Amino acid sequence: DTAAGKPANPAAAAAGAKAGLASRTNTMFSIPMLFFMGAASHWTYSVTSASKISIYVAIATIIMIAIEANALKGKQGPMTTIKGVITCGFALTILFAGLVSILI
Repeated sequence: DTAAGKPANPAAAAAGAKAGLASRTNTMFSIPMLFFMGAASHWTYSVTSASKISIYVAIATIIMIAIEANALKGKQGPMTTIKGVITCGFALTILFAGLVSILI
């Protein structure tokens, strides 16, 4: 609008901040994804009848839903900087890897 000489949209700043947080959240989720892709052939584990896969899936799903809810309606917190996004991504990786080690 402003390029056409019209007044700026007042909601654009808030929408930009929300889009930035969503993008940072996707980047944060990429770190555990890349870890588990690489670990698939190097970190083998056996799934037995004693494995608690359903508990792992439930806990991981709750964590991911909470993070996505924060991306849609929440605050940026540590996600305001690149360092914070990377740190949160590695913390999430450690959390998921710990859950795999304990439950599977």
